[in-house]
Amino acid sequence: RGPALRASPRTRADSRDMPNARIADVPTTPPSPRPPGRTSRSRGARPGSAGKPTDTRRFARHARRLPTRPGTATFHAGNTPLATNVFGYLQSTMSNSWTEVYFHIVFSTKHRHATIAAEWEGRLHSFIAGVARDLKATPLEVNGMSEHVHLLLRFPADLALVDLVRHVKSRSSKWVHQSIRGCSEFHWQDGYGGFSVSKTAVDNVARYVRDQKVHHATLTFDEEWQRFLRRAGRDEH
Repeated sequence: RGPALRASPRTRADSRDMPNARIADVPTTPPSPRPPGRTSRSRGARPGSAGKPTDTRRFARHARRLPTRPGTATFHAGNTPLATNVFGYLQSTMSNSWTEVYFHIVFSTKHRHATIAAEWEGRLHSFIAGVARDLKATPLEVNGMSEHVHLLLRFPADLALVDLVRHVKSRSSKWVHQSIRGCSEFHWQDGYGGFSVSKTAVDNVARYVRDQKVHHATLTFDEEWQRFLRRAGRDEH
């Protein structure tokens, strides 16, 4: 006869619950796993998301699963294909960023002096638009008066407003010094105004920039600037 086996406390408790069973007959295997979708590592769940709905079911609840090569799955939610990798994690099929951000930018000459002559202001505006395009921005309107400029631009995803204004000012100022005779002292004011524009208001703002000469027939730049600040919720004295 071999050595006697000692039962663990849990086993003894089980044996008391089962009086007709021998200790060797008590099942010692772990309980079966829970159904998929209830464990922290269920198909389509991210690590550490125990008890939460899986990403696949959340994003493709009403999607139709199509057969594909082993290890991958493709869901079509509406007209947008959503691919999952071998672990079931949802991965976007978009490889590029998309933004639609519009800004109305206003800045003036040094001390707001009327140093932009009508003979070459069109060339200056064209040069400013070229600088914006070089920075991957989309110029929609560029116009102004003898002491200030308005720009309506659509911004790319990776360009900051302060960087665009800095490039536009420095490069256009250098262009004036090199291309326009007698303007070696031309400079822009240090500050600027940047106002976000909703897509529904883009056409109205573009029309306002185009009609600068009409607006300033009865409105000074100082009055215009104060009006912009009041609309933005700030007064400058």
